[in-house]
Parts: sequence; C-alpha cells; structure tokens
Amino acid sequence: MSHDNDELVDPCPPVILPPDVVFPVRVDVPICGLLLRDAEDLADLNRYLNDIRRIPQRKKTVREPDPDGDATFATFLWLDEQRKAGKFVAYPGQWVVGIDTRILGIGPDADEIIQRALEADPTLRTERVVVIDIPDPKDFILTR
Repeated sequence: MSHDNDELVDPCPPVILPPDVVFPVRVDVPICGLLLRDAEDLADLNRYLNDIRRIPQRKKTVREPDPDGDATFATFLWLDEQRKAGKFVAYPGQWVVGIDTRILGIGPDADEIIQRALEADPTLRTERVVVIDIPDPKDFILTR
C-alpha cells in the first residue's frame, strides 16, 4: 500500500466566526448543525476540538487499483444481471462460468467447465473466473 498520503491533517480546525456574529448560531464541524448558544459554547467547542486535534489523523487513503478484482466483480454483476433477466432459465440446477463479462460454459460441473476452458486457453486467468448457480425452481416448491 502506498504511503504518499501520510502527512498529518487537521481533522478539527478551530471554528472562527466573524466578530459581528449573533448567537445562537449553527456551525458545521465534524458534527453538522451544532448549535452554539453563546460565546462560551464557542470557546468550549474549540477547547474540545484542540483535544481531538492531538490524536494523529491521516488523510483518507485511496484504494489502490485492483484490475483483477474489478474485472471479477464486473463479471459477477454481469452474470447476476443475466440470471435475473432470465437468460439461464433453460439451465436449472446448473452452473454458469464466466470471465471478463463473457460466458465460458454452462453445465452441471463447474470444475469441469473451468478445466475445459483452461485446456482450450492455458493463459486463462483463473483469478478472474466467476461461477454462479442457476436455481432449479423445483427445489423451491413447497409441499403440505
């Protein structure tokens, strides 16, 4: 993980109001809409913010790119969308195997589908393979 953003940041800068402010006044600090009834509340708030400021804080870390994870998640969402749209109703109780938003195969044995796909293309990136099941409606029939 990159540590480029390790500079300390001030999570709670002091609240500074114009000298002609009329109390009560609402301010947005880490608590939005905080009501300050008078100047003493403002002094108390800044004292508390000063205490909070002593806790080391870091800038928000941005997630590093993960092309494999992103591609896998995109494939999962795509396959799930296809399933919900009824594209696989002809395959109840079977497995759909996909990669990079394309279908590698459909059948009763997901491992076999993956193995055949690897034999056809040994460069296949298995970390991107997604397997979903197609529910069989007869498995959900309620009996009395």
